[in-house]
Amino acid sequence: MSLRYCPWDGLLLIVDNRSAEGTYRFRCVACPYVNDIRRGAPVRVREVVRVKEQSDVLGGEDAWANAPQTEVRCEACGNNSAYYMQIQTRSADEPMTIFLKCTQCKEQWKE
Repeated sequence: MSLRYCPWDGLLLIVDNRSAEGTYRFRCVACPYVNDIRRGAPVRVREVVRVKEQSDVLGGEDAWANAPQTEVRCEACGNNSAYYMQIQTRSADEPMTIFLKCTQCKEQWKE
């Protein structure tokens, strides 16, 4: 079976089985277009893959273990000490981004 597209807005149609008779149908996610699939026609149902939990971009807890400290006020708890890291997140001609993590409440922010 080839991919099917909505004749109204051109989006890729999905397959579901929510028709009144319990049969499969093609359905557009953006408009009310539906088209029942003929009985006996091969249909493949695609399962949605769960997205993995994102890991900490800065390297997790281990990355902060040996980070230097600086005096800066945490807006979340009022503490005056935070760990910091400087990472080049943009092109080389832009300044480095400073990531901070409160030593008390572990709140993270960047400057």
